[in-house]
Amino acid sequence: MSCSIGGCSSAKSHLAARQEQPHARYVDSFKRQFIDQYVRLLTQQTATKFGAALPECLCLIGIAHGSQQAFATCDIRPPANAAGVHPKGVPSDDKTAAYVTNVAVDSKSRGQGLGFQMLEAAASLALESWQAQALYTTVDPENEVTLSGSCMQACLDSQAQLLC
Repeated sequence: MSCSIGGCSSAKSHLAARQEQPHARYVDSFKRQFIDQYVRLLTQQTATKFGAALPECLCLIGIAHGSQQAFATCDIRPPANAAGVHPKGVPSDDKTAAYVTNVAVDSKSRGQGLGFQMLEAAASLALESWQAQALYTTVDPENEVTLSGSCMQACLDSQAQLLC
Protein backbone atom coordinates (compact mmCIF):
# COMPACT_ATOMS: atom_id res chain seq x y z
CA MET A 1 0.00 0.00 0.00
CA SER A 2 1.39 3.39 -0.94
CA CYS A 3 0.52 6.65 0.69
CA SER A 4 0.50 10.04 -0.96
CA ILE A 5 -0.74 12.11 1.99
CA GLY A 6 1.93 14.37 3.48
CA GLY A 7 1.36 13.15 7.06
CA CYS A 8 1.64 9.49 6.19
CA SER A 9 4.98 8.93 7.89
CA SER A 10 3.69 10.33 11.18
CA ALA A 11 0.55 8.20 10.84
CA LYS A 12 2.74 5.14 10.26
CA SER A 13 4.81 6.05 13.33
CA HIS A 14 1.65 6.45 15.37
CA LEU A 15 0.35 3.09 14.15
CA ALA A 16 3.69 1.43 14.90
CA ALA A 17 3.63 2.82 18.46
CA ARG A 18 0.13 1.45 18.97
CA GLN A 19 1.14 -1.95 17.65
CA GLU A 20 3.99 -2.09 20.17
CA GLN A 21 1.48 -1.59 22.99
CA PRO A 22 -1.82 -2.80 21.54
CA HIS A 23 -3.63 -2.71 24.88
CA ALA A 24 -2.41 0.74 25.96
CA ARG A 25 -4.98 2.72 24.02
CA TYR A 26 -7.81 0.70 25.52
CA VAL A 27 -6.72 0.86 29.16
CA ASP A 28 -7.60 4.52 29.77
CA SER A 29 -10.87 4.17 27.89
CA PHE A 30 -11.76 1.09 29.92
CA LYS A 31 -10.92 2.85 33.19
CA ARG A 32 -13.10 5.84 32.27
CA GLN A 33 -15.99 3.59 31.28
CA PHE A 34 -15.65 1.56 34.48
CA ILE A 35 -15.62 4.68 36.67
CA ASP A 36 -18.61 6.19 34.86
CA GLN A 37 -20.53 2.93 35.17
CA TYR A 38 -19.69 2.59 38.87
CA VAL A 39 -20.70 6.19 39.61
CA ARG A 40 -24.07 5.63 37.88
CA LEU A 41 -24.63 2.40 39.82
CA LEU A 42 -23.66 3.96 43.14
CA THR A 43 -25.90 6.96 42.46
CA GLN A 44 -28.84 4.63 41.83
CA GLN A 45 -28.13 2.46 44.86
CA THR A 46 -27.67 5.36 47.29
CA ALA A 47 -30.83 7.18 46.21
CA THR A 48 -33.85 6.67 48.45
CA LYS A 49 -36.60 5.17 46.36
CA PHE A 50 -40.19 6.37 46.68
CA GLY A 51 -41.75 4.83 49.77
CA ALA A 52 -38.50 3.36 51.10
CA ALA A 53 -37.21 4.32 54.53
CA LEU A 54 -33.54 4.12 53.49
CA PRO A 55 -31.58 3.80 50.26
CA GLU A 56 -30.64 0.34 49.02
CA CYS A 57 -27.01 1.06 49.85
CA LEU A 58 -24.93 3.57 51.80
CA CYS A 59 -21.35 4.32 50.85
CA LEU A 60 -18.93 5.04 53.68
CA ILE A 61 -15.82 6.98 52.68
CA GLY A 62 -12.68 7.24 54.80
CA ILE A 63 -10.99 10.62 54.41
CA ALA A 64 -7.63 11.52 55.96
CA HIS A 65 -7.74 14.24 58.63
CA GLY A 66 -7.08 17.69 57.16
CA SER A 67 -7.36 16.34 53.63
CA GLN A 68 -9.92 15.93 50.90
CA GLN A 69 -8.35 12.63 49.81
CA ALA A 70 -10.28 9.41 50.29
CA PHE A 71 -8.19 6.46 51.46
CA ALA A 72 -10.91 3.82 51.78
CA THR A 73 -14.52 3.07 50.93
CA CYS A 74 -17.12 0.56 52.01
CA ASP A 75 -20.71 -0.04 50.92
CA ILE A 76 -23.34 -1.26 53.36
CA ARG A 77 -26.87 -2.43 52.64
CA PRO A 78 -29.29 -1.85 55.55
CA PRO A 79 -31.32 -4.73 57.01
CA ALA A 80 -34.82 -5.38 55.71
CA ASN A 81 -36.45 -4.39 59.00
CA ALA A 82 -34.84 -0.92 58.75
CA ALA A 83 -34.97 -0.23 55.03
CA GLY A 84 -38.18 -1.94 54.02
CA VAL A 85 -36.24 -3.64 51.21
CA HIS A 86 -34.36 -6.91 51.66
CA PRO A 87 -30.60 -6.40 51.07
CA LYS A 88 -28.94 -8.40 48.31
CA GLY A 89 -26.56 -10.97 49.75
CA VAL A 90 -28.54 -11.66 52.94
CA PRO A 91 -30.60 -14.88 53.23
CA SER A 92 -34.28 -14.13 52.66
CA ASP A 93 -35.32 -15.33 56.13
CA ASP A 94 -32.93 -12.92 57.92
CA LYS A 95 -34.66 -9.55 58.30
CA THR A 96 -32.20 -8.10 60.84
CA ALA A 97 -28.87 -8.50 58.98
CA ALA A 98 -26.98 -5.92 56.94
CA TYR A 99 -24.61 -6.67 54.07
CA VAL A 100 -21.14 -5.14 53.71
CA THR A 101 -19.54 -5.07 50.27
CA ASN A 102 -16.86 -3.34 48.22
CA VAL A 103 -14.41 -2.66 51.04
CA ALA A 104 -11.49 -1.00 49.29
CA VAL A 105 -8.33 0.69 50.54
CA ASP A 106 -6.04 2.86 48.43
CA SER A 107 -2.91 0.88 47.52
CA LYS A 108 -0.63 3.45 49.22
CA SER A 109 -2.60 3.17 52.46
CA ARG A 110 -2.76 -0.62 52.82
CA GLY A 111 -1.30 -2.52 55.74
CA GLN A 112 -2.46 -0.01 58.35
CA GLY A 113 -5.72 -1.64 59.40
CA LEU A 114 -7.88 0.80 57.43
CA GLY A 115 -10.02 -1.95 55.87
CA PHE A 116 -10.78 -3.19 59.37
CA GLN A 117 -11.66 0.36 60.45
CA MET A 118 -14.12 0.57 57.54
CA LEU A 119 -15.70 -2.73 58.65
CA GLU A 120 -15.90 -1.38 62.22
CA ALA A 121 -17.60 1.79 60.98
CA ALA A 122 -20.08 -0.28 58.97
CA ALA A 123 -20.77 -2.52 61.98
CA SER A 124 -21.30 0.49 64.25
CA LEU A 125 -23.71 2.07 61.78
CA ALA A 126 -25.63 -1.19 61.38
CA LEU A 127 -25.82 -1.84 65.12
CA GLU A 128 -26.54 1.65 66.39
CA SER A 129 -28.74 3.03 63.62
CA TRP A 130 -30.53 -0.08 62.40
CA GLN A 131 -30.24 -2.53 65.31
CA ALA A 132 -28.73 -5.13 62.97
CA GLN A 133 -28.07 -8.51 64.54
CA ALA A 134 -25.52 -9.68 61.96
CA LEU A 135 -23.41 -8.49 59.04
CA TYR A 136 -22.91 -10.57 55.93
CA THR A 137 -20.11 -10.14 53.44
CA THR A 138 -18.30 -11.97 50.68
CA VAL A 139 -14.54 -12.37 50.69
CA ASP A 140 -12.52 -12.92 47.53
CA PRO A 141 -10.69 -16.26 47.99
CA GLU A 142 -7.52 -14.61 46.66
CA ASN A 143 -7.60 -11.84 49.29
CA GLU A 144 -4.88 -13.22 51.55
CA VAL A 145 -4.95 -10.28 53.98
CA THR A 146 -8.63 -10.69 54.77
CA LEU A 147 -8.46 -14.47 54.83
CA SER A 148 -5.43 -14.43 57.15
CA GLY A 149 -7.93 -14.33 59.96
CA SER A 150 -6.83 -11.26 61.90
CA CYS A 151 -9.31 -8.96 60.18
CA MET A 152 -12.21 -11.42 60.35
CA GLN A 153 -11.46 -12.44 63.93
CA ALA A 154 -11.39 -8.81 65.02
CA CYS A 155 -14.78 -8.30 63.40
CA LEU A 156 -16.17 -11.38 65.08
CA ASP A 157 -14.91 -10.09 68.43
CA SER A 158 -16.83 -6.84 67.94
CA GLN A 159 -20.48 -6.47 68.94
CA ALA A 160 -21.89 -7.81 65.68
CA GLN A 161 -21.70 -11.27 64.26
CA LEU A 162 -19.94 -11.23 60.88
CA LEU A 163 -21.04 -14.01 58.55
CA CYS A 164 -19.09 -14.82 55.39
